[in-house]
Amino acid sequence: MKILKEKSFLSGKVKLRIYDDFFVVESDESLKTYSSAILGGGKKFTRTFIGKKVEKNYISENPEKDLQEIEKKIGAIDSVGMMTACDVKNLFIKEENNVLVFLTAGVSNASLAGEMTSVLTPCTINIYAIIDANLEEEAYVGGIITMTEAKTRALLDLDIRSVNSYRNATGTTTDSALIASTGNGKKERYMSTGTKIGKTLGELVYEGVYNSLVVYDKNNPQRSLASRLRERGIILEDIIKAEMELFIDNDDITRDEFKSLFQNELEYYLKETNVSSLIIAGLRAEEDGYRGIIPGLPKSEFEKDPIHLIADEAIGDAIASYIGGYRGIFEFRRVERIKPGIIGGLGPFMDDALGGLIAGISSKIFQRINR
Repeated sequence: MKILKEKSFLSGKVKLRIYDDFFVVESDESLKTYSSAILGGGKKFTRTFIGKKVEKNYISENPEKDLQEIEKKIGAIDSVGMMTACDVKNLFIKEENNVLVFLTAGVSNASLAGEMTSVLTPCTINIYAIIDANLEEEAYVGGIITMTEAKTRALLDLDIRSVNSYRNATGTTTDSALIASTGNGKKERYMSTGTKIGKTLGELVYEGVYNSLVVYDKNNPQRSLASRLRERGIILEDIIKAEMELFIDNDDITRDEFKSLFQNELEYYLKETNVSSLIIAGLRAEEDGYRGIIPGLPKSEFEKDPIHLIADEAIGDAIASYIGGYRGIFEFRRVERIKPGIIGGLGPFMDDALGGLIAGISSKIFQRINR
């Protein structure tokens, strides 16, 4: 077994070793640990923490055995171990103010707490924290809460979506967390965000989850609007199909020629700052509407797309006008009336935002070829 990386933390009392498909963190002394780990979960005293990489399609009736095999390789006993489909060589690890956090993060099975889902792949968020302090029982529980809140904050800031419902994800289906304490120093009864130690823990977990998802899981905050629409179940092909339902055969341009031009323009405008901003405004307004938090517009009324709600049409008008001018607005009225394809299945704001988009683009194309 070749060690790819080796480093010490907490004044040399904790040592990290990274191998090709697993990592090991060992303490000089036994640590009181609470975790949801596969191996050695619950309350336990241990010196050894293991993280093993598995494939995304990994299925085992006895995953503990696979982790115990690593125990044998490194000569450890009574370890605590987790599994991940993330590359362990990308392990985030950072120490600050006697708090050591190491974690791996992937969200291909992102989920929303309270949902039922069958996606149980091991591409997960595993968070380990070793605290060089004397934690009381309450602090362990408070620390897990703080870690969870920090993780969810990172997912919200990156607009990570549940693979099940396309709503904001709060984690993944297989997340795991661990807190261990050296038992040294003064007693710490709490570890909420209102404490110094909790603040440090939250900052490190947030930084680790956020950076890992951006750098290694390709969840760039500047990813294209096309990607963010796809994460909500709206794909470019369906937008194109909706426009092609409106196409009227003519002598100026063939159906295939128009489709090609439309696709090019669509891809361009989904990267253009002003159009993207207006569509994102529609996305945010629609989410707030379904949450029932738009003033004067309860969720039950919003879902009916009430006639007095005109802000949605204003967004559509703005997009159509920005791209296609007055003729874009005129075409938007036709889109509103017909609601082709996917447009007819969207909510009050997004049907008009995307309706304005296809209206503006199509009118721009015909203005160009008729000059």
